[in-house]
Parts: sequence; structure tokens; C-alpha cells
Amino acid sequence: MPYSRRTIVALSFLILSLGSAIYLSIATWNYLLLYPALGNIENDQSYQVDKLMLNQPVNNVSTLGVQISVRNPSQYSGFRVYSIQLTIPFYDQSTNSSVFPPLSSVPGVDEITQTPLGPGATDTFIITIRLSSDQTSELFLDSSNSLIIGNVFLRIDIGTFLDSVFGTQTYTRTQPISLTVA
Repeated sequence: MPYSRRTIVALSFLILSLGSAIYLSIATWNYLLLYPALGNIENDQSYQVDKLMLNQPVNNVSTLGVQISVRNPSQYSGFRVYSIQLTIPFYDQSTNSSVFPPLSSVPGVDEITQTPLGPGATDTFIITIRLSSDQTSELFLDSSNSLIIGNVFLRIDIGTFLDSVFGTQTYTRTQPISLTVA
């Protein structure tokens, strides 16, 4: 027996209402996870520098490879790693002196990534910093004689759907890490 037009409209409305209620429940639950999740990123220090590598020079210019991991310790979905900033002053551990004395010659980079960061996920970023020929020779000269430490200043900007209202959430840390020559 075919359904009447009223029955079809009523069933369509019921299905649409049920679907909307489910969607709103999930969205509300995810929103309630947002603020505790932002605190978890800071408390767990879910962002760090894993490796700092000096790559062999080509035409007397080399690069620094910095591997960074960012973890979402929560079940909130909607984070994205908006940008990563690095500043890396180097010092010689044996003499406890700076490798690049003028602050303007300290390597650094600001990279916009816009990468989604899912619930419970860890993303790894490899950032490459091109060094000048002076920086290259200074680092290779010092790294052949002693242990060079990069005192990495790391800034991570995490974006949410509230960026247009509050902007991104900024997390910073300073982390000493040994320089390895690749």
C-alpha cells in the first residue's frame, strides 16, 4: 500500500529532526571538550622539539632541520596547528659561550602550517632553516671541537573555530637540545 503524501512529509520531518538532534548533541559535546583540551595542551606540554640537525653544506650554505611534534592529548576535534615559530640561539657547552654573538644572527623561522590536529593525534613537523655561509662555517667549526646546544625557543599557535573572535591560542617553551650533524 503506498504511503500518503502526509505520511511521507511527516516521516521526512521526523528523520530530519532526529538527524538535527544527533548533530547538535555531538557538536555540543565537542564544544564542551574545547576549554579543558586547551588546558591539557599546556599542562601536558604536548609540543616539543625532537631533533635538531645540521645538514652538510652545499656551496658553503647548509640548513638546520628541526623536528617538532605536537600532540592533542584530548578527544576534542577541531584543533589545527596554525603556525610554528622558532628562534635558536646556540652555545658551546664546553666553554658555555654563544656561538653566534650578535643576536641578529640567531637562526629563526616563522612557518604557517594550518594543519588539522585530530583527537588523540600527534603530528610531526620538519622545519628547515637556511643558514648563511658565516653561520654554516661557525657551526661546523664549533661542532667539530665540542658539543653545541641549541636553546630552542618554540612558539606554537593552535587554532579553533573561535579564531575570528579570540584569535589563536599561543603556547611557548624553551628547550635545550643537542645539535647533531647529518
